[in-house]
Amino acid sequence: MVISMFEARSRAVLRLVLIGLLLSTSAALAKPSPAPLSVYAFSFEHQSASDAIFFVRHLLSPRGTVELQPGGNTLVVRDERVAINKIRRMLEGFDHPPRMMRIDIHVLRAGTKIGTEGEVPPEALVDRLRGLLRYDEYRQIAVAELSSREGEDVTYALGRDYRVSFKLGTLLGDRRLRLDDFRITATPGPRSANKSRRPEPHELIHTDLNLWKNQQFALVLSQEGTTPEAVLVAISFRLEDEPTR
Repeated sequence: MVISMFEARSRAVLRLVLIGLLLSTSAALAKPSPAPLSVYAFSFEHQSASDAIFFVRHLLSPRGTVELQPGGNTLVVRDERVAINKIRRMLEGFDHPPRMMRIDIHVLRAGTKIGTEGEVPPEALVDRLRGLLRYDEYRQIAVAELSSREGEDVTYALGRDYRVSFKLGTLLGDRRLRLDDFRITATPGPRSANKSRRPEPHELIHTDLNLWKNQQFALVLSQEGTTPEAVLVAISFRLEDEPTR
């Protein structure tokens, strides 16, 4: 039997189509189905459930969800078992009795030649800042050494010209602390005997901060003119019952 060139090509195309269908069907059958979702509810005894949502969301899988039940101070998590196991371990460590923290805040002038105005900061602080920033000289404008408990709201006057406020978060993993609604406001005193001319307070920074225990965190608040000088704030924390390093 003689097969025309057209018929041969048609049969070859048909074979290719059939092979493609078989391969796609095999791939579809081999594709694993998604892992089933589980539900996990955690009721907090010591800490606030709303404070934990920020950390839970970072551990969710793409399919996971978290729901707050404020009345029972409870979080309800729906996710794959692997993600829920991570979240469970994190929440068990998160829900500890509130602990006392020591927060050290320094407002400084920094630059290359800033003169002698202001106090000389502690040597250990200067060494840490030189490892973080490019400035050579530092002068201390104001300092606060605060003791506060997790979950408390803090407002403190930094000398005559600054005010700091924040909410102390919860210590996570015994080493990470979140400061919510962290604000530093300049409240300059009167420049003359006429108190009616007192400059208006203005906010220098408003943010949320994540600090690591016994590590220095520095924020540049303002750059002064074209010279390489700045006003900055240095923050660190430790547990109140731990010795100073």
